[in-house]
Amino acid sequence: MGRRSSYLAIQTLLLAASLLTGCTRQEVPSAEPLSTCIPQTDPDGSLRIAISAVEHRPDETRVRIVAYAVAEPSNFALPVYHTSRGRWLIDEKHRSYLLDPQCREYKLLDRHDAPGMDAPPDGRLKLKPGTAFETVLDFPPLPANTRHGVLVYGPHVLPFSILPGTTH
Repeated sequence: MGRRSSYLAIQTLLLAASLLTGCTRQEVPSAEPLSTCIPQTDPDGSLRIAISAVEHRPDETRVRIVAYAVAEPSNFALPVYHTSRGRWLIDEKHRSYLLDPQCREYKLLDRHDAPGMDAPPDGRLKLKPGTAFETVLDFPPLPANTRHGVLVYGPHVLPFSILPGTTH
């Protein structure tokens, strides 16, 4: 894939991510109980993270996220499993989990790089302006009737909606 086609693919991904983020942020605030358990965070202003897809499956909930740098370089850390601690950590201190409308927490089970993406073993990436990285996060299955929730990714809080009929 040439530099121009790679650039166009990233631009398309960024546009889709910004559109999805804009749509989902408007639908979640009506979830009154959920708003009481969302953590107060302070994300780094130079890194943007968006949810590109949520798949509600019988055996797992799969969330695809895209991290991107807009105008300046940004550091992006992926969850890495620490055997000694028995859990997934972002930058060795933060966690990633889902919250459902009843404020139940669903811990991260696994992470996969999206096709064509290759993360270093330590999970730390330096994104240049205009570049993006996509990864897939696997969580325990949400209840079948769940229509919205929140992904907490370290200092980032990302609301999402699951459209009826998207269960696999």
